[in-house]
Amino acid sequence: MYFKTLVYLILLLLLVDNRATACSCTRGARLVKYEVKRSTLVLVGKVLSVEGVAMDELDSSTVFKDGSHAYFRKITFQVLRLFKGKKKWQRAVVYTGMSQGDCGFSFVIGERYVLYANKSASPFWRNRKTPPPKLEKAYWTDICTRTQRFDSTEIAELKKVRKMNMLEKRKKRKKELGS
Repeated sequence: MYFKTLVYLILLLLLVDNRATACSCTRGARLVKYEVKRSTLVLVGKVLSVEGVAMDELDSSTVFKDGSHAYFRKITFQVLRLFKGKKKWQRAVVYTGMSQGDCGFSFVIGERYVLYANKSASPFWRNRKTPPPKLEKAYWTDICTRTQRFDSTEIAELKKVRKMNMLEKRKKRKKELGS
């Protein structure tokens, strides 16, 4: 009986995927208003392209001590609706990890997404004071943000947040003019 249990346990351990994942979203789920506030870019967009990029192509200091390289994805979006960011954008480029333990978000070409992104928020250089020169103004997203496939409920929440923000700005402006 003991031997049989031991054999099953060993087989189970051999069959289980032993790859470790490094991604951990300890921030917890945020409300839309907080995610909008912390994001530098919020939009609804359609994915036009997804490209794999090796980090050392942009910055040779990202080759690790063991000779390995950092890889990530470059996603180009057609901007369908902008909630926060540069008003004249028709296209936006965003970077994310490869979705293999680095918190990268998987995007599908042709699909629509609600995107929350931040400038230079990449896990690839969090230990550096500044990002690589070619990526210092890049936008990044990951699975720890509210980035998701298009969802009309999320859009309704974004509209509410925009309306609340506009009302707060008006109140602030009136208060400043009245002082």
